[in-house]
Amino acid sequence: MTMTPETKEALEESIKHWEENLERYRIGWSIITGPKECALCRKFNLSDTIYPCVKCPIFNKTGLPFCKETPYDIFARSSRSDWKEKHIIAEIDFLKSLREEERS
Repeated sequence: MTMTPETKEALEESIKHWEENLERYRIGWSIITGPKECALCRKFNLSDTIYPCVKCPIFNKTGLPFCKETPYDIFARSSRSDWKEKHIIAEIDFLKSLREEERS
């Protein structure tokens, strides 16, 4: 599925946000998450309450709303003390894979 320039921009903002979260984690700071913090959520989840997430590239990949069955889903279901660097990296890799699908 071809992404609009606005969607590509939101994806890049989301990747950057998770890269910043990785840096925060590595220096012992709190990780910032949630729909208000995610550029994709702000574009596709918070803006449409009738059909949330449907146009989001994450939804297009998983077929599920609210980032279900993604690395982020692990974060949402666990306490912050359970978050590990590998899960943050998995989220970054997952988001970057959406770029690669766009190029295919």
